[in-house]
Amino acid sequence: TRKEIARRLAVLMGCAYEGEYDSLGRHATPLYFVPGNTLTSGIASRLGIRNERDLYGGVVRHPFEATKAITHPLLDGASHVPAGWCAEFPRRVAGVVLDGVSVFAKEDALLAGRKLLELGPVRVKPANGIGGRGQSVANSASDLARVLDAMDEAEIARFGAVIEQNLVGVTTYSIGQVRVLNLVCTYYGTQHLTTNNRGVESYGGSDLIVLKGDFDALLALTLPEDLRLGITQARAYDDVATRCFDGLFASR
Repeated sequence: TRKEIARRLAVLMGCAYEGEYDSLGRHATPLYFVPGNTLTSGIASRLGIRNERDLYGGVVRHPFEATKAITHPLLDGASHVPAGWCAEFPRRVAGVVLDGVSVFAKEDALLAGRKLLELGPVRVKPANGIGGRGQSVANSASDLARVLDAMDEAEIARFGAVIEQNLVGVTTYSIGQVRVLNLVCTYYGTQHLTTNNRGVESYGGSDLIVLKGDFDALLALTLPEDLRLGITQARAYDDVATRCFDGLFASR
């Protein structure tokens, strides 16, 4: 899929498609990258990626900044804190996200989960998981302990994990923006679930409506109020992130 996206971007930009990146430098320059994951600033610098016009993706200073771990506050002042943590971000987006706690150690996850369980079932999310993979619901302290035992300590320390209130019967919207050269497109859509080969429900794609222009282009449409709220919340989250995390830039 990524190769096909790269081919189509090359046509759109009037560039040659060079295939997989060769670290020995056997490519025409300058290069435009389509990475499989968000890059850290150090890797981006070595590749000559300076800003969002150099890649179809994003760049952050620290690995956890590319994950959902930035969304929630830490449990308390005694919690494990990664280098680069921005306590201001979860405070500023609290009004547009679920109640939850971000953790970077299993002992913090256990304490946070027990606290949130007082309000009902919780969902445990590996912060670097995509498409809902790796998420589990805990209805009790024993459930929580079993879920956390199965998680990798080093992965939690590097990327974090999130403990959130669990919601059921929800509609999940996909809302975002892509920028290539001087072209800006913004989209909204509804996510679908499918059953994977292990019989577990997971992300099965989204039906998207894409418009040229920024978030104002979406909000100019006649939309249901819940979708309009979702777009407004996504825009607020994005705006705060670009202000709170130095060195962050993204074209999608």
